[in-house]
Amino acid sequence: MGERARRTIENTVGGLLGLGLGVGVMGLGMKALEAVGADPITFAVVLATVAGGFAYGCVQVGIAAVQVVSLSVRARRHLRAGRLEALAPLVREMVEYDELFPGFDHPRTVTRRRALIFVLARLGRFEEAGIIAERNVGSLSRRLGATHPDTAEARDVARLLREAALAPSVAEVVREAMRTRT
Repeated sequence: MGERARRTIENTVGGLLGLGLGVGVMGLGMKALEAVGADPITFAVVLATVAGGFAYGCVQVGIAAVQVVSLSVRARRHLRAGRLEALAPLVREMVEYDELFPGFDHPRTVTRRRALIFVLARLGRFEEAGIIAERNVGSLSRRLGATHPDTAEARDVARLLREAALAPSVAEVVREAMRTRT
């Protein structure tokens, strides 16, 4: 399936999902306005302003949810096939979504960054992996503290990746270690 067709399907399914949610919640809002006896003019103004914006937001959330699921499915497919070059941008996009929601320091975001670091290191892109490893050090320091074992491990990984980016001998050792890991 082509990129354009996939995006069209994601947008359509996500839009319908979000629209359904928006219509359902607007229906509840209309019942609430009716129950409190709002006059027809107030009812129409509230419905036109609030409901329109809410429905748009629901459609956007639905599209984003479908896109995240699609990213995950495609990433698994590339991982199983061993296509790391195709996997890296998908994992990066998943990390970007996670940094927005649930948040930069959330455990799932840290875990996804670890996956991206591993993929980039397997590809020999040590400088890029090192930058992302530094983000994880910051997240873990804020969440767990600077002396926590997970933070110390992340700090060691970031240091090793920085060294691998600068020294070919270290890079070769890291590449060999990455080949043995799954």
